[in-house]
Amino acid sequence: MSLESACWTSPGECARRWGQGGAGSHPVVPMVQRGPMVWGHAPSSADRLGRALALVVQGAAGHRVVGAAHEKRPGVPWAMVLVAMRSLVMRWTTWWNRSPVTSWSVYRRCSRLAHVSVRERSYRYVGPADLKAAVRPGSGGCRIGSATDFDNWIAERSAAELVEPFTYVVGTDGVLRLAPWRSEHVACAGGGPVLSAGEVSFTRVAGRWAVGDVSNHSTGYCPDISSWSAVAQALHRAALGHPSGFTHEVVFRRCPSCQEHNIVREDDFVCVFCGGDLPEVWNVDPATSGR
Repeated sequence: MSLESACWTSPGECARRWGQGGAGSHPVVPMVQRGPMVWGHAPSSADRLGRALALVVQGAAGHRVVGAAHEKRPGVPWAMVLVAMRSLVMRWTTWWNRSPVTSWSVYRRCSRLAHVSVRERSYRYVGPADLKAAVRPGSGGCRIGSATDFDNWIAERSAAELVEPFTYVVGTDGVLRLAPWRSEHVACAGGGPVLSAGEVSFTRVAGRWAVGDVSNHSTGYCPDISSWSAVAQALHRAALGHPSGFTHEVVFRRCPSCQEHNIVREDDFVCVFCGGDLPEVWNVDPATSGR
């Protein structure tokens, strides 16, 4: 797996080498697609290499990435994977004259992305129990399963409401559900598990409604950034134009030492409550993360 083969300008398109189109140029919006999974939020240089390294690591699991195809192939020895990672990071450090600290952040990004599963992960509620206990049957958010559903819902929103973001969840059925801002995500989900959750705003683009900003910011469910694929599919079902990834990514981790939930900022994987180390891989719900 070469570094260049990890960058696409759109899902399924042939890989374009870095530097094509002029000296020092790069694809405008690189995307990495593995089966149904797509990463593509106009990343930084560290993101681009981190994703390329993630694909090298995923090769050891016996998978090959070719456009939208997802095929099985013999596994790659881990020693070869580690050598390839070291080589790529050293080349990147030389090319961009980055510091070893910055290079280490590439390893962090690679580690997180390499653990993304092809199957969608569902997230149980992990927030205060009293908020879930207050959820009543039939009190979930508005179900948006089509463009018509969204048009009917948005037509009832006031100008004041549209200024603020809305609470959203993607249910385990893959359907988007919306509720007013500051609504509890667990109430929007009717108390059940979700494929993702966060906040979303809408804007008019060329006479059509589209997503302006979208995040995975939900302290009740603490979804991983890999949950974007479920959000993208739900937005597509509602015929809503959207960014190629979360416009605001929130990295949630549970501290193995004190069990407190943390939001990781600037790749600083240290618990703000006890100072303990936080894991690279999502682990907020011990029942589903195995940690």
